[in-house]
Amino acid sequence: GADVTPEMFSEAFGFRGVQFGNWTNGSDRQAALNEAYDAFMDLAEVTGLSPRALSLNGELGLSFGARGSGSANAHYESDEVVINLTKTRGAGSLAHEWWHALDNYFMRKEGVAHGFASTMTSENMRPELSSAFKELTEAINKSEFGRRSDLKGEYWGRMAEKTARLFGEWVVLKQQRQSVRNHFLSRGIDESTIDMYRNLAYFYHVSQCRDKEIEPMSREEFAKSKEALIDFPYPTPEELSALDGYMQAVFDALHQETTDGGIILSDRSEEAQDCKNRRISLDRQPL
Repeated sequence: GADVTPEMFSEAFGFRGVQFGNWTNGSDRQAALNEAYDAFMDLAEVTGLSPRALSLNGELGLSFGARGSGSANAHYESDEVVINLTKTRGAGSLAHEWWHALDNYFMRKEGVAHGFASTMTSENMRPELSSAFKELTEAINKSEFGRRSDLKGEYWGRMAEKTARLFGEWVVLKQQRQSVRNHFLSRGIDESTIDMYRNLAYFYHVSQCRDKEIEPMSREEFAKSKEALIDFPYPTPEELSALDGYMQAVFDALHQETTDGGIILSDRSEEAQDCKNRRISLDRQPL
């Protein structure tokens, strides 16, 4: 289709600002803008939210390679409330980082700048949304996906990261049901990657058995064991299907309210909305 102009992008989503790093020439910037526009439109479709709601009341900023190095695929900065996509590896991480922004958004409304709703509780959050987050995190912790993530290490076991990885895969699942796929929005884990983890784990199993001079399991038998994916920190298709409803419940519990700045995703009870002394200013400087 036609190229997206900065004005079209701003009108559609209402982000606080969009930055481009020095590496981006004119064609790079146009390509990034086009890809991001399509990705955010797809994200709105998946989540059931208005496109303008994705900028979180106009508080969220977006940066293409302008903040930090390309050592990570992307990152979300709670200090500045901005998603940064790196030059070479940012594509495919947008959904993951947007979840971090959303997760952080609800706690920023409570004055906890670096907090995440997936790891903290708020007495002011609407019961429906609070319950949805609680049930989601409990379901993750009870799943093999959660267990594997915890075993892999501290970073992988953080609930904020587990929910973000789940969300990225959930976006792919929702798109697949509509015969749609946006690789810029979420790269997704395919079956070949899962098989790679199984094979690596099996090679390790065989080597351990040889060291202990015992007979290893057959490849087929090992593939059915929990140890086959012991180092895999993403949900399998079966685990994703089991967790689908819990993630959907979070978005079903969101209310959208139009404001002068954009669209608020309301998380508060009516009583908390009326407590003026609890409200905080979330004004941000333009990027």
